[in-house]
Amino acid sequence: MATLEQLQRALVNADAAGDAEGAAILAREIESMQGPQDQKILTAAEPSAYERSYVGQIGSGLNEGLANILGFPIDAANNFLVAPALWGINQAFGTDYQPSSEPLGGSAGLAKGLEIYAPTEDAGQQVARRVSRAVGAASVPVAYGARTAGELAAGLGTALAGGAGGAATEQISPNNPSAADAVEMVVGALAGGGIGAASSRSAQKAQMASIPSVQQLKEQAGALYRKAESSGVMADPQMTSDLAGQIKKIARDNELITPKGRVSTAYPRAAESMNLLDDYAGFEMNPTQMQIVRETLADAVMSTEGKERRIAAQMLRTFDDFTAPLAPELDQARALYQRAMKGQKLEQLEELGDAKSSQFSASGRENAVRRQYSGLDQKIVKGQEVGWSPSEIKAIQDVGRGTTAQNAMRNIGRIAPTGPVSGATTFGIPFMVGNAMAGPSLGAAMGAGMSGAGYGARGLASAMQQRNIEIAKALARNGGTIPYAQNEGVINAIAAALGSQGANANEVQR
Repeated sequence: MATLEQLQRALVNADAAGDAEGAAILAREIESMQGPQDQKILTAAEPSAYERSYVGQIGSGLNEGLANILGFPIDAANNFLVAPALWGINQAFGTDYQPSSEPLGGSAGLAKGLEIYAPTEDAGQQVARRVSRAVGAASVPVAYGARTAGELAAGLGTALAGGAGGAATEQISPNNPSAADAVEMVVGALAGGGIGAASSRSAQKAQMASIPSVQQLKEQAGALYRKAESSGVMADPQMTSDLAGQIKKIARDNELITPKGRVSTAYPRAAESMNLLDDYAGFEMNPTQMQIVRETLADAVMSTEGKERRIAAQMLRTFDDFTAPLAPELDQARALYQRAMKGQKLEQLEELGDAKSSQFSASGRENAVRRQYSGLDQKIVKGQEVGWSPSEIKAIQDVGRGTTAQNAMRNIGRIAPTGPVSGATTFGIPFMVGNAMAGPSLGAAMGAGMSGAGYGARGLASAMQQRNIEIAKALARNGGTIPYAQNEGVINAIAAALGSQGANANEVQR
């Protein structure tokens, strides 16, 4: 037969687990065992110092979370399958069958087998208990699916953040458990999204770092030219004569050469390229010489504008069409050079923006670089720039036009004080409002908060733009794609943690 102390301990556990029916039975047994000198019905035994400690409350929260998540499948079946079925039977036959308040394998039954103490009145311990409950519920699904310590940390971090949000809401509104559960889910989702995004960006950043630089692409192309030369590839005199003739036709069609044969001085870089190819006409040309000619043509394309650039680009395409069939390595080298040229073009736009940033007072570099990319965007739209892939065009637009999120941050950043007038508006008006409401302390806080929001938004907009610049350059250097391996394990761990929070929020109301 159980002793009075054992029954009192069982009553504590029943109260903590929310088992009202079991607690009532235990209370009656305890009452029957008490002497006549004390007829008071105890509702709980006097808790020990350990039970009232942070360690005891945190342990109780962990155990409660474990019971909730392990018993969730049975609880869900009891609530959403058994209960509706019994209700239908009662309606049809006039019976009064009720679902079990403690189904076998459910959270209430599991809680009885764990050390769970009644909550204390200490606010700090209540917060710690709620957070540990969220972590305890997440520990099972996250530990089952996590393959690395990082994935485990991501899942438990999501649960911890959600639990903290729920605990804070519980303290603010202690009689509104639904609100606390809702906040726990929302904060957990936001934290999980942030962790997932950070993990994805980290993986993407690491892989973007593996994309060759402009100089490395040129070196790789040069190695292919040398490989072709070592295999004996050579353009014979007839081939170089035909090539020079094609280049001269481009020059005549674009009035670079007058009817009398005079070369116009209006387009010096295009004329230089034409003359270089004309010098090779009737002579053999090896891959090393081909590389030199191609670099000259590419430089002409990169350093000119308007009609001269279009002439140089036509010459370059003709030269590439001439060399590609000679050896596979030369075609591969052409592709590498094209990627290098695109990457170099975008790097130059950024450098020009840096050089002109002093012309913009408040926005500085952000507006200067944006204007450079906007110019390229307009040329692509007008058909003056060709050869860019859809993903590269989109990345250029993201910098030149700004993304929705970046533009929103730019607009908020306009409130940042940059001088006496804007300072008076951004800081002064909120200060006066706050001062009128509750004195100078609130006024100063409101003014500082408004100013800080402006500076923070501006900094975030600049950071978002720089990330878009890096993506555009990486896309150009990598042929229009970025190797992107999302950290699926982290995402799964976060999903498991959010699922456990849902189980906690929807646990059976015992």
